[in-house]
Amino acid sequence: MGAVGQGEQYNPPYGRVPPQARTCKDPAISPISPRYTPLNRYPAELPELQWYRASYDTVYSGELTLSAVYLTVKSNRVDPAAATVDDPNQTHTVRTFAYNGMIPGPLIRMKACNTYKLTVVNKLGNWPEGVLDPPYPNGNGANRPTVTNLHVHGLHVSSAAPGDDVVDTKIAPGHELTYTYKIPCDHVSGTYWYHPHRHGSTALQADSGAAGMLIIEGGGREAYDTAAPYKDLPENMLVIQELHFGNLAKLALASGDRLFHYDGALFPSAPPPPAVLANGCVACSGPAAASCLSAPLIEVEAGQWARVRVLNVAVALNVVLRLEPADAGGAACDVAVLAKDGVPLAQLPRMLDTARNAVFLSLASRVDLAVRCPYGAGGDGTAPAGAQLIKYKQLDALGSTFKASPVESVLGTIAVYPSKRPKAKDLVATPWTPCRPAYLTDIPETAANLKIKEAFFAFGVAGALDKYAMTLNVPEKWTVTYSTAHPMHTHVNHMLLGAVDSTQQPDPLLLPDWHQKEDWVDTLAPDPLLLPDWHQKGDWVDTLAVGGAGAATVYVRPERFAGNMVVHCHVAEHADNGMSAVATVAGPDDPPDAFTVVDYGTCTTPPAETTPFFDQVYQIDGSKKRAMFFDNGKDGVAYHNIISGRRKELYVETKLGQNVRRDSSTVEVDIDPQNSEFYVTEIRPGEFLRYTINVPTTGAYQFATYIAVPIPPPNRPAPGISWGLFLDVPPGGGCPPPGSPGDLFHAYSARWRGSGPPPPAKPVIVKFPANGSWDIDLEAGLHTLTLCFDTFDRTFDLYYIELKAAEL
Repeated sequence: MGAVGQGEQYNPPYGRVPPQARTCKDPAISPISPRYTPLNRYPAELPELQWYRASYDTVYSGELTLSAVYLTVKSNRVDPAAATVDDPNQTHTVRTFAYNGMIPGPLIRMKACNTYKLTVVNKLGNWPEGVLDPPYPNGNGANRPTVTNLHVHGLHVSSAAPGDDVVDTKIAPGHELTYTYKIPCDHVSGTYWYHPHRHGSTALQADSGAAGMLIIEGGGREAYDTAAPYKDLPENMLVIQELHFGNLAKLALASGDRLFHYDGALFPSAPPPPAVLANGCVACSGPAAASCLSAPLIEVEAGQWARVRVLNVAVALNVVLRLEPADAGGAACDVAVLAKDGVPLAQLPRMLDTARNAVFLSLASRVDLAVRCPYGAGGDGTAPAGAQLIKYKQLDALGSTFKASPVESVLGTIAVYPSKRPKAKDLVATPWTPCRPAYLTDIPETAANLKIKEAFFAFGVAGALDKYAMTLNVPEKWTVTYSTAHPMHTHVNHMLLGAVDSTQQPDPLLLPDWHQKEDWVDTLAPDPLLLPDWHQKGDWVDTLAVGGAGAATVYVRPERFAGNMVVHCHVAEHADNGMSAVATVAGPDDPPDAFTVVDYGTCTTPPAETTPFFDQVYQIDGSKKRAMFFDNGKDGVAYHNIISGRRKELYVETKLGQNVRRDSSTVEVDIDPQNSEFYVTEIRPGEFLRYTINVPTTGAYQFATYIAVPIPPPNRPAPGISWGLFLDVPPGGGCPPPGSPGDLFHAYSARWRGSGPPPPAKPVIVKFPANGSWDIDLEAGLHTLTLCFDTFDRTFDLYYIELKAAEL
């Protein structure tokens, strides 16, 4: 094959033109395959990777496919280095990398104490291999753009293959590889992410769209410890991705890549200014916000707290993200920071100054926020409330060759919809110290075995940490310099911030001309990008970006997982060029299983037993039991509930003004006004319900459910259904893997199409299984049944459970 010159378009052979990328503009996402169907139901809700678990498999299976897609975008920020200023109405067609045809990739959920097998399929076999030999010593520099692998950023899991190995694991084009992740039983819940991490092609692939959010759901002890105002908050996801066309073209040219291009040519001489995507879309252009109001990124209920999970995938510069009322003089939202880089703060809430409502985001940061936005006119929740703007401003970094855009852009809006529920209480009324697993407990500065190390990087040089020897459970004190321009990321283990002075906070001088003479304002607000208290001693992070040229102090303690611990600059291009090190952690030759927890840290209180709802034990007398009568107890113990995207408006709340169960449970329980039937609604994969039963005599029994699931449209596959029933799961044990003690049955059907009819008609209630029931053996006495909902492609409604003696 001949060389491809500058400006010449290359298409793969056999006429295989990449598809258009699916983004937030496509709420009805079509599936990758019937087994791996992304689940999304609201415009602001990210599509989810569908895990698959066949009968009595002890692991979940899923699939990520890396391939080429076309993406249509508008440049929405000004690049100071660009030769021309882009027309904000000009669209650009980009051919780039993506997972499962989506930008961002599908949202991935995992749970503590479970095993996941994730197959990564490299479908780049039709593209040229590019530069085969790294241009710089020690294997550094852009090369082999079609070879890939996967990194689960921030997870506390093994770095040994087939786990999170980025040193030796490589997936050639046209091949696939299955990773196995054993999530420790004490893994903290939080927001993480995933992206390619093959040395030499990381920057090109990850910075061009191949990345996605990953959520870990914690174990029973953490759930039991969680204070009421912070649990079960409706989740909203915001994935920010910067596409720097000029830098990507440079990387493609250096590596010999022929996949990435824009506007019909590989390397135009004047690339358009970068675009910043929010959940895959450029909803706004420049500082104007009119184009955002009709397509909100996030929807929250007025007067109620909601969680906003933010992931920032940036190329080289840190940013400040702000919330601001769209209407002049409008009321600001109340905002609290809950977690950084997947780890809850030591003390909650940490409220933001409403005059700024600003957070700092490094290149790979995740921040979890609790947001409560005001009611509309009248203050009773019935009138529409004013929208909130999500504003984005890059910060220049000392020593960086990248220059920040002078424009503070509007990424999108938060729509505030009316509510008839009473205003939620202030979080400050319930201060809370989250418990932490042992690997995230405090590291005293006076620890007797504390090792001291200076950590640094130089361009093209791995630095002081390469081949550095560490030991499990031996804490270390590191001093790190210039992390603003070179944010330092540690794999496997987080870093604990030491003392931070005012010079190391996000620099207020990075917006020198914000306030100018003769500006008219009705409120003299402080510099909106001044964040004097953002970095605080005791915060855990996995990516360090502390301001100033001085040294920052962090503490690192390798825990549980011996082997490689990669440390690198998270400017991916810098890491590809050599600013990456591999420390080695020594440990026992026969390490304990990842699921074995020796020390629960400060999560010392085991979950308490649940109690029957209203003390009414389910008596097995042949009658049905309403599904809403699950046990009393906390999330993670008596039930698990996920509210993703806009919370469903319940009839009982809008018409009756009450929570049917009259308890603190957030499980969506509603009533059908047509037949006065109560039911549990919005059941999603990963949830469970627990019931206390009284078995009169030892013997054979039959279990069945009564459910309603709409039949999908003709162009959608069958939703399928997969769930299990477990006997006497220990408190906080959630849903054990099939085959665990107490496993009564595991039902799986990939072809089940639902109870019908298709939407918008209300689905009918049917008995499931259709052939009658599942046969189970029970001993006499009090027991608990845990009904676990595994995998399916719809939410559904559960009306009754039925347990009766087996018919002879």
